[in-house]
Amino acid sequence: SLGDVGGENLVYNSSFEEVDPGTPGVGNGWWYDGSAGTRVPSLVPSTVAPGNAQRLDITGLSPSAWARVYVKQSMRFKVTPGQTYTASVYVRGTPGLRVLVAVYNLNAAGSNTASWASVRQDATLDWVRLAVTFVASSDTVLLYPSVVVYGGASVTGG
Repeated sequence: SLGDVGGENLVYNSSFEEVDPGTPGVGNGWWYDGSAGTRVPSLVPSTVAPGNAQRLDITGLSPSAWARVYVKQSMRFKVTPGQTYTASVYVRGTPGLRVLVAVYNLNAAGSNTASWASVRQDATLDWVRLAVTFVASSDTVLLYPSVVVYGGASVTGG
């Protein structure tokens, strides 16, 4: 979720209940990319909250090769510069993978000029909440959150 502190969730389809009409296995309004080998998306029943969880099976990760799930361009949302927001997500994964939540801004020209991220944490088989609280920069027009995963010292996929 992403919202102003104490406010509503701004993220469309944050429970992944709606499937992307053109891509089975991906939540509507979401997409995935990365610099790592293969990325195979699927939607699975969530065991932490009502709805689904977005799953991404990945190979070819390293401490510098990544994959992410993020809000599509058409679903990015307007925010107020100078306002404080918190982005949070529950994640679980193959132990040893490194995960974080990151939020990117776009200015009026459509350029990314700022980003905010939580600390990379080791994934576990249990659900863990990752969060980052930040102040939207003065040139921020739109925001979009993502979950990013990197390989660990000896884990390259999961």
